[in-house]
Amino acid sequence: MINAGIEELKNLRKQRDAAIVPPAEWEAAEARLRACERELREVEQELKARRIEHGRLERVRASLPHVSKRRRLLEELEPLADVPALPPTFSTERVEAETLLRTSHAAAQSAAEEIRRLEETLAGIRVPEELLNHRHAIDALRDELSRFRSAENDRPGLASRRAHLEREIQRLMRDLERPTPVEQIDTLRLPRGQRRRIEELAEQFQARIEGQQRAIAAVRDAERELEAIQGELDRTAEVPGTTELALAIQRAERGALDDQLAEALRKLTQLRADADAKLSRLPLFQGTLEELAHLRVPGAETIDRFDEQLRRATETVEGLQGRIAEMQRRRDERKTALDALQAVQDVPTEESLEEARRQRDAGWQLVVEAWMSDGAPDSSLQRRIDAFVEQFAPGLDLPAAYRASVDAADEIADRLRREADRVAQKAQWQAELAAAEADLEKLREELADAQARLEGAQQQWRQLWRSLGIEPLTPREMRSWRDDQLQLVALADAIRDAETTVADLQRRIAERREDLVAALAAVGRSDVLPADAPLSDAIDRSRSVLRELEERRTRRAALLERLADARRRVEDARRAAAEADAELKRWQGEWADAVRALGLEQDAKPTRARAVMDTIDEILKRVDESHSVSERIDEIDRYLRAYQERARELIDRVAPDLLATFENSVELAVSELADRSARAQRDSERRESLREQLESEQRKLREAKTAIETASERLCKLCEQAGCSSADELPAIEERVRQRNELMNELRNVEAQLTTLAGGKELQQWLAEVETFEPDQVDAQLKELADGIAQLEEQQKELSTRRGELRNELARIDGSDRAAELQEQMELLLESIRSNAEQYIRLRLAQQVLRQAMERFRERSQGPVLQRAGEIFAHLTRGSFASICADADDNGHPKLLGCRPGGELVGVEGMSDGTADQLYLALRLALLETSLQRREPIPFIIDDILVMFDDDRATAALEVLAEFADKTQVIYFTHHQHIVDLARENLADGAFCVHELVPERVAS
Repeated sequence: MINAGIEELKNLRKQRDAAIVPPAEWEAAEARLRACERELREVEQELKARRIEHGRLERVRASLPHVSKRRRLLEELEPLADVPALPPTFSTERVEAETLLRTSHAAAQSAAEEIRRLEETLAGIRVPEELLNHRHAIDALRDELSRFRSAENDRPGLASRRAHLEREIQRLMRDLERPTPVEQIDTLRLPRGQRRRIEELAEQFQARIEGQQRAIAAVRDAERELEAIQGELDRTAEVPGTTELALAIQRAERGALDDQLAEALRKLTQLRADADAKLSRLPLFQGTLEELAHLRVPGAETIDRFDEQLRRATETVEGLQGRIAEMQRRRDERKTALDALQAVQDVPTEESLEEARRQRDAGWQLVVEAWMSDGAPDSSLQRRIDAFVEQFAPGLDLPAAYRASVDAADEIADRLRREADRVAQKAQWQAELAAAEADLEKLREELADAQARLEGAQQQWRQLWRSLGIEPLTPREMRSWRDDQLQLVALADAIRDAETTVADLQRRIAERREDLVAALAAVGRSDVLPADAPLSDAIDRSRSVLRELEERRTRRAALLERLADARRRVEDARRAAAEADAELKRWQGEWADAVRALGLEQDAKPTRARAVMDTIDEILKRVDESHSVSERIDEIDRYLRAYQERARELIDRVAPDLLATFENSVELAVSELADRSARAQRDSERRESLREQLESEQRKLREAKTAIETASERLCKLCEQAGCSSADELPAIEERVRQRNELMNELRNVEAQLTTLAGGKELQQWLAEVETFEPDQVDAQLKELADGIAQLEEQQKELSTRRGELRNELARIDGSDRAAELQEQMELLLESIRSNAEQYIRLRLAQQVLRQAMERFRERSQGPVLQRAGEIFAHLTRGSFASICADADDNGHPKLLGCRPGGELVGVEGMSDGTADQLYLALRLALLETSLQRREPIPFIIDDILVMFDDDRATAALEVLAEFADKTQVIYFTHHQHIVDLARENLADGAFCVHELVPERVAS
């Protein structure tokens, strides 16, 4: 972009230098333009006046219907002038008052009739007060009556149950075969702890026997498994070390030497073909590529120097010839032009333009400082502003003064463009005319010297190349020839480099193959590698041997682990058998002590002990039940006596006439007493209810009378407000008020529309003006104005087109203006080049700083991140890889390798897609874990990253994510149900939670 800008700047400079202005032609074009603009202004002024008149007549025509309507509304309002002014709520208030008066009269009459009825009913009610005073005691006797009946009915059955229990106790004592007096039966009751101990020992009996049998069987199984594993291990041979073989394979794979050799041979062939083709196309030389490379061709600086020297000499000769011709032509032109040029008036100078621009820039600085001071400049700034305003716009503000300073600078620039050339050219032509003759003679002498120098330079240029046996062309053509020669020399160098690269690659391939042969011989497998096998085949065969040895080592290591586990299991089984025997003997001792309290021998079975305890439990249960039944019988007897005494005392006090009934049946007497109490309570409640109703009706009567008075007063006030004597006259008055209000609203709307059409005039003034027009007259005037406006618009369009053509013509011949425009473009382009260069420098610096920061971050973070990533990678691959290490390829570019447990290194290109995904996941988790140590945790969101994992490695990945969830929130999206099943089977209950996304809900 910067180089393109510089090239464009050169083109603009040439265009500016070529701009020339003919003054007479420019003045004529400018006069035609001014005349056209003057005529256009006159047409536009006339068009504006007619459009204004047309708009006024349009508003008059629109106002005529509204004026007629306003006149009609005023006539309709005259008969309603005496209507009183009533509020909008007047009708509502009248209707409410009349309704209130009517409903209040009806309510008063209804309340008076209800009061008479209630007073007659209350007079006929009589209530026994003695029964009401003892109501709670009577209710208590009534509520306990059912309990009294139940107690009387239960006592015979309880007595029979007690006799039956005593017979059962005697029978169970006989079954126990352990005679015990009745008063000593409680001695059979075992303490709770002792009973629990017997039950625990009984439950342990079968477990102790089965445990001993299982321990003996486990010893036999473990010994058989140990013998089988030992035999298999004896049949498996030792595996030699594979570290050297793995390293040899790694070195052989590094850099893909076979591919590099093929590419180097292809490149060498291509270079030789390109060199032959270009050498055959090179002119002025017949020879080999090696001879061309050793030619001492002149340097680019020498060619450029001769090119510049010959170009300058040629340009000097041509320039002098042109100057002589131009000088002769201009000498003749000056004589003619001086006669036509008028007197020169005073014109501004470049210094006055610079001063005006300086003052304009100072004004802009004042505007910026005033804006930054938020409208409150300090005293110094205010003085500067006042001086600037006084200079350019006295009595106005700073923005106006700044605009005036800009206009002043632009005016000086315009005058310089219009007048400076004419004045300067007159003075110049007068001086040139006097010196033209002397200059012509001097130019002819300079032309002869320049032609001699040009011939000498051409001779030196030819002599420079003849020593190489080459007849040279022009310096520009020989520069191109030298570029072609340099390309061929570069091709020769590239061919030598390619040949060296091929030889070096062939040597390195031989060395790598020898390393593989030696490593295979060290593990006893040198027979697998043919003598003529290429390196890639040797690598594949060596890798196959390495995998075979690794598998054998893995199998033997697994057998050793199984052997150690089997030995541990044998020892554990024998130890468990001894512990089972000891546990059985300990149980037998504890059992003998426990059953002695039951009167049993130590060899009694647990079933016999349980039967004895069950019998004792039955005896004690029946004894406890017999005691409970006896206590219940005594309680019933006490309750029956107390109830009868309370009932007799209450009946004697409130209803003595029921004593005879009480003697025959307590139940009948209490029931009758309760019925009498209930009737008295109902009569009392009815009396209270009637009294409350009476008070309510009396209150309603008072409220109705008050409402009647209020409604009457409100109607009287409304009549006074409407100016009438009776409420019957109010509806007619309200109707007249409604008619007047509707007419007034319509009148206001009409006058509002007329005010809008008045265009800022007073309404009465506009009405008087509109009434002077007739509708037909307005339509005719509007049509006439529309036709005139159309003609003026067409004339305006033609003059505008003519003005544009004249402006284009003036711009075409205005050389000074074109030169100024080109100069302005050059200044803008220079500023753009400067800005782009500064931006380029900043970007280059930023690139270097960013590269250094990335390198520092890599040096600081690579070690811890790779170590942690290696741990995660080992877990994800279930031990298939032990760690991750960093290395560099043959070109020095960093790369990652996976390290097998046996030392084998595997590049990413040698991993499966699933393993590569696991490597990426391990690096990502390690880097994020390091980042979380320095900043706030953020959620880790992943989407179905386990689709390429088998179930075992997917489980390992879920375990790693569960561990990572302790540091930050992990959100895993999946639509595979088996991933959820793996998490539920292998992760702890609280390690994760599952949210089912319903498809309908997700879609909404």
